Amino acid sequence: MSRVLFLLAALASSASCGSGILGANEERVIGEIDLSIPETVVAPPSAPDTVAVSRLFVVSLLTIGGGCRRVGETEVRVVGNTAFVTPYDYRGTGGRTCTLGLKPFIHDTTVRFDVVGQALVLITAQDRDGVQFEIELPVWVR
Repeated sequence: MSRVLFLLAALASSASCGSGILGANEERVIGEIDLSIPETVVAPPSAPDTVAVSRLFVVSLLTIGGGCRRVGETEVRVVGNTAFVTPYDYRGTGGRTCTLGLKPFIHDTTVRFDVVGQALVLITAQDRDGVQFEIELPVWVR
């Protein structure tokens, strides 16, 4: 009986989001990062302070979304000693209200710098109101 109730609850939750959670009627959006959420709940974006030249390292960040969102890709473009990182998520466009709470989406990605010296990881994100902003993470390449 509890499995049936769980299944019915899951179906009702996904129906409240339209069909967007399943892939149809979705749009790709820049991921939301809410820096006001305490670090004990959602870790802020991070990268190592120091990395080896020409070696891959991990940039970690979490975006947030509700029941009508799912994790998307993370784009990385390196120009000189600046890495431009943009996380994307998918948002349902079914026009229905989502009733599920916020959940984090992991966007860990790898970056490599080929020049020794000061470098910068520049993350483009948006806040809950859709306003884009950038987060700068300085990195020393040795």
